[in-house]
Amino acid sequence: MSRLLFARVLFVLLLIVASTSMLQAQAWEGYLFGGATTHSNNVFKHDSVVLNGVTFEETARMPSAATFGGKLGGFVTENFSIDGNLSWYNHLFGLSNRTGVFVFRPVTNTIAGIAAGADDEIKTRALLWEASGNYNFGEHTVGARWTPYLVFGVGGITARVKNADSVFVTGGGFIKNPLYTNAGTPVAQFIPNPVSVRILDNNDTFFTFSYGGGFKALRLAGPAGFRFDVRGRTMPNFFGDSMTWAEFTGGLTLSWGER
Repeated sequence: MSRLLFARVLFVLLLIVASTSMLQAQAWEGYLFGGATTHSNNVFKHDSVVLNGVTFEETARMPSAATFGGKLGGFVTENFSIDGNLSWYNHLFGLSNRTGVFVFRPVTNTIAGIAAGADDEIKTRALLWEASGNYNFGEHTVGARWTPYLVFGVGGITARVKNADSVFVTGGGFIKNPLYTNAGTPVAQFIPNPVSVRILDNNDTFFTFSYGGGFKALRLAGPAGFRFDVRGRTMPNFFGDSMTWAEFTGGLTLSWGER
């Protein structure tokens, strides 16, 4: 998805939220947050290859990442609100690769074939765009007003590859020759990675949905308050595999208008 198309989708989403909220004369909420994700619960497992008597079984797990962004939405009923979410992950697609024999990293990390060591400059990041529905259970008082809620969202995650057009998810590049490794040769010899090649292109986009809940402590100082959000996120089709991880965010909430 191009940046222009993404901007249009986000603009239309916010227009829908705004027009619905204004027609219903309901409250607005903005949320600026930061947080982190956990490693995915699913191992992205691939082909086993026997080479010189050594079995290579390359696997990968979606790593943990830092995230930050913002949400803007409004209430359409007394308890139900919808919002648009735009957030950034610092290295969500930086998959950690392993084999069943020894840890290796490809010498090259791009289709162009950058020399060994140069792949340190290549970063795989991600942009999340999502629409969410929130069910708020009403305000309670425990030292301050707070509102628990449940949330469900759908959207997309777009890969952003820095300093390259593509990266290998599996396969590609080179690995240490197990024949020389087993012989204890001090100078490593590299051979082409025998595992099937799967390539992640810049701007590749994957469907995602999220689910969870949290609480809001509203209007602690004028319109300003605090919100804490815990949710699971699933990407059901990442090169044929499903990935699930947890996200924890917290930050400043601004609310205005009357419900």
